[in-house]
Amino acid sequence: AKRLFDLLLGRGSDVFHRFVTVLKESEVYEQLANRLSGEMNGRSEIDDKKYVEKVLKDGHVPPLPPKNIQRVEFLKLIRKELRKLKDHDSWVVIYGLPGFGKTMLAAESVSQASILRDVFPGGVFWLNIGKMADGSGAVDKAALLEKVQNFIVRMDINRHRPLNLESTTDYLQSVMTEQHPQSLLILDDVWEQETAQIFSVRFRTLVTTRNAEVAAKVATNCVYKVSVTQGLTDLEGKELLSKCTGLTVSSLPYEASEIIKLCYGSPIVLNIIGSGLQKVSKTSRWRKTLERLRTQHAGEIVVRTHSPDFNRRRSSEQQRGRIKETLNTSIALSEESLPLDITDYFHWLVVFEEDTVIETAALATIWDTDEFTAEETMSSLVSWSLAQQATTQSNKDGFLSFRIHDMVLDYLRDTVNDDKQRSYHRQLVERYNKKCKGDFASLEPDGYIHQKLLSHLHSAGRYDVLGSLLSNLRWLVASVQHWDSNSLLGAYKKYRDDLPDDLVATVMEFQLFISGHLNVLSTGPSLADVVQLALNVPNSQELLEQAKEEAKKDNKSIWLTWR
Repeated sequence: AKRLFDLLLGRGSDVFHRFVTVLKESEVYEQLANRLSGEMNGRSEIDDKKYVEKVLKDGHVPPLPPKNIQRVEFLKLIRKELRKLKDHDSWVVIYGLPGFGKTMLAAESVSQASILRDVFPGGVFWLNIGKMADGSGAVDKAALLEKVQNFIVRMDINRHRPLNLESTTDYLQSVMTEQHPQSLLILDDVWEQETAQIFSVRFRTLVTTRNAEVAAKVATNCVYKVSVTQGLTDLEGKELLSKCTGLTVSSLPYEASEIIKLCYGSPIVLNIIGSGLQKVSKTSRWRKTLERLRTQHAGEIVVRTHSPDFNRRRSSEQQRGRIKETLNTSIALSEESLPLDITDYFHWLVVFEEDTVIETAALATIWDTDEFTAEETMSSLVSWSLAQQATTQSNKDGFLSFRIHDMVLDYLRDTVNDDKQRSYHRQLVERYNKKCKGDFASLEPDGYIHQKLLSHLHSAGRYDVLGSLLSNLRWLVASVQHWDSNSLLGAYKKYRDDLPDDLVATVMEFQLFISGHLNVLSTGPSLADVVQLALNVPNSQELLEQAKEEAKKDNKSIWLTWR
């Protein structure tokens, strides 16, 4: 080894740098390459680790799960394509069936000091997209606009908020290229081509999707694709089961290989099954799990398309259906093994929406318990792989935050009946109502309720309370302070058709007020500032009356009114 390094150094620093670059690209010698690169620049492995953690945290990249299995071959393919983005703006698309670990592969592919320093020194920025199409298949443009606006506000030092979809692409281009050059935009779980087109900017982009052609209409230099149509190998699956169960790979029963095969190597399915078999070496439990998987019924898959590639789509849909049934079976097995006192808490998770970060403080209120019990309960569900930690560290209050995988939410929505779901939403509303003594506008922020109360009221069928809040000036102020004005405006558009007739006119008055003052409200103004704005709105009735009532409570201030 000494002779090799002497020879390389004798040929000059450029040759040595090229040698290190080749090592990095090989993946097998990645750790050695990082160490050599760090020593050349006076950096240690600890420095690199801290650097990676900071970049990923700043970019909202989700943390890797504790039981993560490094899939070397896929990571090698993805990083090879990502390195092609160093010199030009293009897209890398990771596509495959749900449950095959695309999101974690995307996150892990950028969790490397060398690729961050060499290719994306400007950082990486993560945005979860999700399904934007409604029941008819058309993209929900209001929801998509809200998502893009919130991302732009996050990225733009001027916190500008474009007002329509037509202008978002150009403004996103400007923000990313001028304020965040040499960085990577990661779009997770993009479903539709129309959604991808909104992000059709000349910028380096990584996408995870179920649709291999999702970037077909995107204006970019190149689209590099990585197919993740295979799950974990037998060895990788056994390593994951080993981590989940606490058993060594060599001591896993022979049923393990068959279970991996029947689960299509899906990481999420094996995580859930393995967590339900923690420290279980008795073959009877493993045999029971295997038998349940063998006897599951995938159901008949109906494909509503008659395009020329019908057979290919049918096959894909059938496999997707079988994977979902396998996942549902694995979740059911874990649910059956849950302690009785935790099972109901698990069912409560059905009230949450996809991609929602849930703070422990909110769980304590929703479950009617204290924060320590709430965190302990949720951590138990994490240990069963039925929930995930949203961050690796506690928040400022010393508690963790969590999220629920959308496939687990799908399972709960399929198995918890509609009446029970509505009951959970109603109980949630009542518990927050009790906490604030009937005055929702006075609720202390817990990182959740101001963003989601309107949705829970709608799901609970409490349209009267929903309408009252949408026509309440103090709730409006609380929302723009602890949520954001554009999302609030979207809620008015989403729920107004379901409100009682006697509230519609007033709600429309408030909606027009928010729409006309978005730029001011987006700064999270004080109650006094919003009252002054409302006092100067012509042709308003209920809004003006509420503003006058608030103004009377503060007789030390000078108020200007419209005449």
